[in-house]
Amino acid sequence: MTAIRMIAVTSGKGGVGKTHLAVSLAIEWARFGQRVILVDADLGLANADILLGIQGGHTMKSVIDGKCSLDSALIEVATDQWRRATDSDQGSLLFLPGDIGSSDLAVLEPSHQERLLETLQQLAGQADMIIFDTSAGLDWNVIRFCQFAGEALVVTNREPLARRDATVMLNVLEVVSPSPHRWLVPNQVIDELEGRRLYEHLEGFCKDRLLWGGCIVQDQAVPEAVESRSPVVLHEPECNASRSIRELARTVLDHSPSGTDDDGALFDRVREILQR
Repeated sequence: MTAIRMIAVTSGKGGVGKTHLAVSLAIEWARFGQRVILVDADLGLANADILLGIQGGHTMKSVIDGKCSLDSALIEVATDQWRRATDSDQGSLLFLPGDIGSSDLAVLEPSHQERLLETLQQLAGQADMIIFDTSAGLDWNVIRFCQFAGEALVVTNREPLARRDATVMLNVLEVVSPSPHRWLVPNQVIDELEGRRLYEHLEGFCKDRLLWGGCIVQDQAVPEAVESRSPVVLHEPECNASRSIRELARTVLDHSPSGTDDDGALFDRVREILQR
C-alpha cells in the first residue's frame, strides 16, 4: 500500500481562524490534484460544514456508533464549487461532518475503537490526504487526532493569549508519544516579517524542530468571506490572504516530514494509540 498524508489543523486558543484555514487548505490541496478528505474532528462544536455550505446528513459519530456506513456519511463537495479552469482535474474533495457529541477518544469502548480505526482505514482507501479540523484547546481528543495524523499545523496569531496557548500546544505535542511533526502557522499577521518573528519567538520555546510553511497575512477579504459563510479562497481567490494560503498549501505539500511508512504501519500506530 502507498503512504497517505494525514494532517491535523489545530490551535491552543479558539478564534484564531483554525477552521477557516483547514477548509481553505483542503480546497487548495484538491486544486493541486490531491484526493482530499476533510474530517470535522471537533467533538461538540463542529462548524466546517457552514463554510462548505453543507447541511444535515450523517456525522462521524453516526459511523463510529455503527448507525450508518462511511459511504453514506461522506459528502462530495461538487467540483463546480471550488475547481477553477487552471486547476488539476485529478483532485477531489470529500467531507465527513463532525459533532461526535460527548464521545471521548480516550475512553471509547473496544467496539467503538475498532470502528474508528476501520473508518480511518476506509478513508485512507479513498484519499491522498486526510485533514482533521480539530477542536480548539488541549484536551485528549485534540492530542489524539494530532497523534493519529503524525503532522499538526498549529495556528496562532499575535495576541498574547493565542501565543501562550500555541506555545503550550507545541510543547505538549513535543512530548507525547508518538510525537507528531509540528508546523507553526502565524495567522492575521501584517506581513511575512511579522510572521517570521512570531515563528522564531515560539521556536525558542521548543526543543525539537518546528517547521515553517508560511504565514497568512491580514486581509479585509477574510472577515467578509466569513460573514458570507464562505472560505476566502472561494470568496476572493486572488486576494493577499488567499495567495498566502495557496503558498502555504504548496509548501506543506512539497515537504512531507512524515517519513516513508506505508498505510499498514500508519494504522498499526493508530491502533496502538487507541489501546493505551
